[in-house]
Amino acid sequence: MNNVRHLAESCFNNFLIDNELDEIDKGIGFELFCATMITKQLNVSFEDIQDSLVGGGNDGGIDAFIILINDDCINSLDQLSSIKINGDTKLHILINQSKRENSFTESTIDKLLASVPIIFSFCSVKELNLRFNQGLLEKVLIFRKLWESLALKGGHITVSYSYSCLASERTFSKAYEHKIEQLVRDTKSQLNVSKVNCTFANLSCTELLKSYQYAKSNRLKLTFKQPPLSISYGKSGIGYIGVVKLSDFYDFIKENGNIREDLFESNIRHYQGEVDVNNKIKNTLLNDTVRDFWWLNNGVTIIATDPYPFGESLTIDNIQIVNGLQTSYSIGQHYNSPQEEHRSVLVKVVINSDKETVDKIIASTNDQNAVSPTLLRASDDTQKNLEMYFLSKGYFYDRRKNFYKNQGKPLNKIVSIQFTAQAIESVLYSNPSAARSKPTTLIKDNSSYKRIFNTDISFEAYLRCCQIVQNTFELFSKEQNNTRIAFSNFKLHIARIYASLLLQKPTFQAHDLISLDIKLFNSATLKTSIMILDNCIDQYMGEHPEELLSNISKSKSFDAIMLKLIEQTYDIV
Repeated sequence: MNNVRHLAESCFNNFLIDNELDEIDKGIGFELFCATMITKQLNVSFEDIQDSLVGGGNDGGIDAFIILINDDCINSLDQLSSIKINGDTKLHILINQSKRENSFTESTIDKLLASVPIIFSFCSVKELNLRFNQGLLEKVLIFRKLWESLALKGGHITVSYSYSCLASERTFSKAYEHKIEQLVRDTKSQLNVSKVNCTFANLSCTELLKSYQYAKSNRLKLTFKQPPLSISYGKSGIGYIGVVKLSDFYDFIKENGNIREDLFESNIRHYQGEVDVNNKIKNTLLNDTVRDFWWLNNGVTIIATDPYPFGESLTIDNIQIVNGLQTSYSIGQHYNSPQEEHRSVLVKVVINSDKETVDKIIASTNDQNAVSPTLLRASDDTQKNLEMYFLSKGYFYDRRKNFYKNQGKPLNKIVSIQFTAQAIESVLYSNPSAARSKPTTLIKDNSSYKRIFNTDISFEAYLRCCQIVQNTFELFSKEQNNTRIAFSNFKLHIARIYASLLLQKPTFQAHDLISLDIKLFNSATLKTSIMILDNCIDQYMGEHPEELLSNISKSKSFDAIMLKLIEQTYDIV
């Protein structure tokens, strides 16, 4: 075996072991590995990557379909209600095909060429349903909604194709290259919008190795206009205050021409586009050179560790910009450094790693703005306590997106607030349809949030719900290809049935979950759960023959059929 291929295989195997994924199907494992590599520099979580996998039968030559709006991953139609589309909105579609083969093949491109006219069109849902599996169908419908909005409001669309395989190097025939050029042309033509970009990347072992080895440095030097003022406060920490030239701050937050998303992961919200406040910042940057910028702006707050001050510079580690994202993005997107630029932005740097202090800083530096309470969920006492409890049990409760992923924790032991809410709603409250159809609403709506994260319920029950759903997903990934495709939209429903079979109870309470021994998790019980679900689908479709499977999985009446069949079945299992 070629050395570079041997190393790539080793990296893949290490990826599975390090993330406790070594027991899943190797084909799915490779799809996860490749999707993780192509998104390594993006603000994408492991849950996002898992959700993006659409490979199997009727996949149109696509293994992963990732949708990003302004660098935030979109996984459900439910999320679209809170997205405002304008001329600055950036829609990014990443489409990847992964094959554990030692060469690039034209047939892979041929499948994409056949799929593009259907995917990037407004053909009927019925036609989409005939051509593609339910996972890909749902992604296409989400994309279609966003595409329509961008066509009306303007905005940018980027489609990034990638083909990952275990070829030692990138060698192609002329015909292969010609087909890629055709795919790019066809995509641009189909999208038919003014601001469109399309690229194709062939990823051999060499490129996969580089991505695997890539580790973004979060230790940066910030250069102030004058030596920053250093202020300590007892044993609680130290802070630095000063002004930074706009050009130096621009360089600080950008890398290879792009804004460094990792610096903003702890901010409670993303860039809001051309809202009034950002238009004013933009106007000040472009037109007001008479007054210093920091006189007219609240500035930026940074939390960091390990400071090394030297003259006008301050080198810091573990950097998080927790306030001033709108200012930072406006500078990153609209600032053009004139030759005689002397304007500056006010920057506060707080050196502290205490989680409680950091949370208070995040909340207090944003409470003067009109912020939806849901954006501050991560700072709730319940969420902080859940994080501590999960840590004590060897799990990583990701209150702030990608916090533990960036620390290199096993991906299979990381759970987000939204995943936990979906698990609780599906298993404990027997409501997988709502968890499937409105995942973000579960935590956005205050009454729903308080019901799900009920402080009277033991954290052990919360953890058990997550473990049941995770184990369902893991065992499900080992099922035959046709089974995975047929029931891909019903994994939360399978988890609910699985819980009843493990407990031997049609309905149960939190204390029942606490008493459940996770050693009872097994593939035989999961297969029985899938059989019961299959009967549920048959019964439902007998009454609603024209209904799409993706819609059935979101139906409350389907939950009722499922619970009734559980009651009829569990005694004889």
